Amino acid sequence: MQTEQGKLFGRDCLAGNIVLQLTKMRYKMGTGNPKGFVSFLLKEKLKKGLIPRYRGNRFHVLFHICGILVLHSQQFLDFMGSASALRCGGLTAALLYDLQLQTAKKQLYVMGLIGKLLTGPWMRKFYTSQDDVRNISYYEGVTVIKGVLARVNECLKNPFSIFTRSLDFFDEELDANDLVLQVLLLCPQDMQLSVC
Repeated sequence: MQTEQGKLFGRDCLAGNIVLQLTKMRYKMGTGNPKGFVSFLLKEKLKKGLIPRYRGNRFHVLFHICGILVLHSQQFLDFMGSASALRCGGLTAALLYDLQLQTAKKQLYVMGLIGKLLTGPWMRKFYTSQDDVRNISYYEGVTVIKGVLARVNECLKNPFSIFTRSLDFFDEELDANDLVLQVLLLCPQDMQLSVC
């Protein structure tokens, strides 16, 4: 249950509104500040494509961006509070405020983990161009999904197990070199108590 109120416009949860408005700041001329945002990314030695476009209808992108925001949270907070982040009609100040809310931080962690454990593997399993993906029959797909649901339900019985997983919900090995995943699995203890 969301207890804090954010300042960003939107009907989503705090994290969802942050992602939507951040991508507006990154890509939309007039409302956002694409040039300032790119300057920030380059100054921080981050890739220009770090934040993909998100329009509110692709969950795997939403969850991916949440993980990115957790990994680079301090850099984004510094940028939003700096003079180089143009005010963008109040968007920058609202983003800065919402990014500092505890509820938003918790939501970003959870949604980032969902991206790493469920939606990212889903996209790799069913939407990549590998030959074996095209050969998955309906029956095999249903079997895969039933296995995923069983593993998700098992995690619900012991929510803290999400922080010690070595396999995603598709039973595939997690990438030990994934920096976003490493940060998400190091979720601060006080957040773990109320995350799952």
